[in-house]
Amino acid sequence: MNKDQTYNLTELAEEAGLTDRTVRYYIEQVLPPHHNQGRGKLARYGQDTLNCIRFILLVGERYGFKPGQAKGVLADVPQETINRVVRGEEEVALMT
Repeated sequence: MNKDQTYNLTELAEEAGLTDRTVRYYIEQVLPPHHNQGRGKLARYGQDTLNCIRFILLVGERYGFKPGQAKGVLADVPQETINRVVRGEEEVALMT
């Protein structure tokens, strides 16, 4: 993972295996506000944003969380912990 890598919306969606529309929803409605870099072709997103999306997918798969439910989890988990979980260096244990 290259910390300096940036993605446009379409690239972010491809990396996450989602549609542009789903990623836009995550950015605008689920992720913490600092991930929202605006709309349009010039908006760029970093590795932290991709990791948050991957984290949402992980907690959805493991715990059955819907994206809207993951919003509260993201607010309580530090970004570095999210990054470690996505890299497989740490397990996430959530109350369901």
